Amino acid sequence: MAGVYGGYWVMKIEDLQGGILALSLLGPGFLIMFGRSRFLTGRMVSVASSIFEYLMVSSIYFAASFPIYKIIGSNSYWSMFNFLFVLPLFVGFSLGLFAQKGIFRSLLARVGLNPVHSSPTAWDYVFGNREGSSWVVVKLFSGNEYYGVLGPASMASSDLKSRDIFLENTCRDDFSFVEVDRKRGVWINESDIRAIEIIKDK
Repeated sequence: MAGVYGGYWVMKIEDLQGGILALSLLGPGFLIMFGRSRFLTGRMVSVASSIFEYLMVSSIYFAASFPIYKIIGSNSYWSMFNFLFVLPLFVGFSLGLFAQKGIFRSLLARVGLNPVHSSPTAWDYVFGNREGSSWVVVKLFSGNEYYGVLGPASMASSDLKSRDIFLENTCRDDFSFVEVDRKRGVWINESDIRAIEIIKDK
């Protein structure tokens, strides 16, 4: 066990080995879920409440990838680093991208299955799958409306506690810009938003 000796905190070999073992078991699962979340909600739940989930994902990862690792047959530092860190991130990014594009849902729909959507809220689905720019009309509780462009420089919050939005450029209600040679962005607080209309050119 770890303890204080002579005014210094000392960790014994057993504690260090236990920490490395825990990191090895939970690390791949955490990295896979982290990579996946980058393409969906951008959020991660607390580690303490997700240890079992990370452990299960790690177990599936080890079961699927260990035969490949055995075939390679290398125990070098870089092979272990790739096996425990790089490959799980790649798997997570791939799963997130497939979920974002609806590839899994399309494949399952062909065999008559309709799984729960990967995006937990409509907000996450709409703003987490943006491609290019679109016109938006943000309707406020006050009755006012903001017309503008939701583009690459715009931002919609991924925080469940604060659903604010930033439009990189505002315009008139006929979607003509007030000033052609400069942009007028606007930040809109969550408590003011009643509805958001998204308009895309065909």
